[in-house]
Amino acid sequence: MKKILLVIMFILSAVTFSNNNGRSDVEQRVYDFIKSRVTGTAKLDMEEIYEAVINSSKEFDVDPQLVVAIIHHESGFDQFAESPAGAIGFMQLMPGTAKNMGVKDIYGISDNIRGGVKYLKKCLNKTKNDIPLALASYNAGLGNVLKYNGIPPFKETRNYVDKVLTTYNKKFGGNIVVNEVEFKKEINAIFSEIAFSNADEGEIWVMIRSE
Repeated sequence: MKKILLVIMFILSAVTFSNNNGRSDVEQRVYDFIKSRVTGTAKLDMEEIYEAVINSSKEFDVDPQLVVAIIHHESGFDQFAESPAGAIGFMQLMPGTAKNMGVKDIYGISDNIRGGVKYLKKCLNKTKNDIPLALASYNAGLGNVLKYNGIPPFKETRNYVDKVLTTYNKKFGGNIVVNEVEFKKEINAIFSEIAFSNADEGEIWVMIRSE
């Protein structure tokens, strides 16, 4: 009887492994999310998109679930998306940022995603891994996060942070909330560690917007 049970368990585990192609639970959720979002000819590149997300996330130690939530709201998984401001590709990289992140082909799937994940990691490092602040920095620049002691009052940025977090929480079981009360403490700690005179190009800047 025990042998029969062991055989059944082995078969079931083999079937599960086969269905997921060896992916972890997180990787499978990322795969399924990408599959549900890509459309048209992009479906032909789905595997490359997935591999780029997973490989870059591992390289820079970033949650791939957060990465695909960002891509979803940045470009809708459109490889050739261009914003009015000039941001390009999946991760909507500005040419200057892409250059600083070592991106050679800003329209290339792997290159664009890797550059975006590298920049996201930089934002996370600068904000002590505070995800809402890192998202605000990714969207509006770290200089504006520091200037306003938290998420800048730009409608676009606040909507962006809210939408990415909503996707991350609902689709991937995250539990990240925007805690305005704690922002000032976080910002003061972050502010004290940054020397503006030595800031990287593009790291400290003032965004001019018409609300």
